[in-house]
Amino acid sequence: MEESRALVAHSQMLLDEYRDLSEGFQDEMRVVAVQRTKILDAAPSAQKRPLWDAEDRLKTLMVQQETAWVSAVEGALRAWTLAPENQEARGLLAELWWLRFRQLEAGAAEGETRVALEWVRKFDDGRYARLLEGGGSVSLSCGGLAGRVRIEGFKERDRRLETFLVQETDLPLDRFPLEPGSWLLTVTAPGFQDCRYPVSLRRREHHKGELLLQRQEAVGDGWIYMPAGAFHMGGDPIARQVIWKAGGRGPLRTFRSGGDPLAKEALEACSPTVRGCLVMRTCVRSGDYLTFLNSLGEDAAPHVPGEAGLYGDFRPYWTKRAGAWALPADWNPSWPVVAVNIEDAIAYSAWLSSKLDRQCRLPTEEEWEKAARGVDGRAFPWGPAFDPTFAHMRRSRTGAPTLWPVGQYPVDCSVYGCMDMAGGVREWTASAFSEGQVVVRGGGWNDDMDELRCAGRRGLPPYFRSSSVGFRLVSVLPATTSR
Repeated sequence: MEESRALVAHSQMLLDEYRDLSEGFQDEMRVVAVQRTKILDAAPSAQKRPLWDAEDRLKTLMVQQETAWVSAVEGALRAWTLAPENQEARGLLAELWWLRFRQLEAGAAEGETRVALEWVRKFDDGRYARLLEGGGSVSLSCGGLAGRVRIEGFKERDRRLETFLVQETDLPLDRFPLEPGSWLLTVTAPGFQDCRYPVSLRRREHHKGELLLQRQEAVGDGWIYMPAGAFHMGGDPIARQVIWKAGGRGPLRTFRSGGDPLAKEALEACSPTVRGCLVMRTCVRSGDYLTFLNSLGEDAAPHVPGEAGLYGDFRPYWTKRAGAWALPADWNPSWPVVAVNIEDAIAYSAWLSSKLDRQCRLPTEEEWEKAARGVDGRAFPWGPAFDPTFAHMRRSRTGAPTLWPVGQYPVDCSVYGCMDMAGGVREWTASAFSEGQVVVRGGGWNDDMDELRCAGRRGLPPYFRSSSVGFRLVSVLPATTSR
């Protein structure tokens, strides 16, 4: 028993060290965030050293924190094995696994979360039972409009998330009880477009929302309504750098902060609030862009899709026939328009704004990521797993990779109903990446798996043209709503 007590005391000391390291980690994260905003990508090494030093300290803290937790668990487990009647050992094990459970639950690591939960229940003496049973609730209204809501949960089947029906009921919802996790509420009302309203609930959270339903004729074909609200955005850049635990035990996944650690060039994990807007269901098609070109008359030439040579010479992909711009014979009008730059996308959005009599523009990267990812921080629009047939990418089809008509990969559909946000073509946004570059989101038809992750991002010069880069637009909400 004395050895067991000594092990518990040592493990408790390690737990205290773990907590101290956690506080230091959060402080250092803030330092890194500040340094990244101050230092340009093109800055010389001398100016980047403070950032690099802070990132190196973060990596060290991550490994130290993980080592402290693992060592504490190993010591407490040995203490309990030596003396199963040692209640301090049991309580310490329950506390250690409770900390890990809450950490994993916040990061949406489903399998590891279940393992941690089993360990908590194994050693819990009743302290955590009430907290474990703490479900969440949702209140939802539509400005007094009468309607119905279909409440669905998610389960993984064939490597993608599918919905299952929980209940259908009338609006408004008033503290409707739901377990922590991800849910989809679909609101219907006569004369209005069906609205998908995803919710990500934390333990004991009450989510309160109010929708502004949109009339179908005001929204228009090819557009969907994305309601306002917060969502889980970003990745875990530091965890991406620290690939392996000390001792080579495997991928370091336990410090996820809600972000995707495999996403390239991702922002730090955060939960921004995005205003409601309309989003194009697919990228702009070549046929629609051709209509735009032919409406410009003599001003169309600068906006013709094409590529620039090494010495600035321009080679258009499309040419004129019988006085009008035309697609090549082997170019499908349902392909996404590609080889257009930022100026081309802005010109198209101005033309479409005039045509629809409402403002259309490129999305910010926050709007784009929410439309692709939903609110629960999933890696791909369909969930956490991947298969090449789910989206249009390098290995989706036999033969050489090539462009393909939009909307032909039904799995590559976000919870809001936006298509081709993982694969197809990369998409311009309205956000700056770094000095002289613009953020491009999504993956392209010639990309590999990790390029298709929703939180991934990259920067391109605004004048850049590529056969794998196109765009979709967002639009302000029409004046006619449920209010």
